[in-house]
Amino acid sequence: SRTSSTNSTNTIFKPTSASSPQKTPIELREELTSVRPRRPPRTAPSLSS
Repeated sequence: SRTSSTNSTNTIFKPTSASSPQKTPIELREELTSVRPRRPPRTAPSLSS
């Protein structure tokens, strides 16, 4: 189980593993938002329209 712990830790520290299924959907959304700033957040849809 050491390998699992190490993998999860590496996944957190490595931003390149954004496509890793180990990450939670929330983290994936945050990374996608930072990587793709062209997509505005749902909190401010009025700005888009």
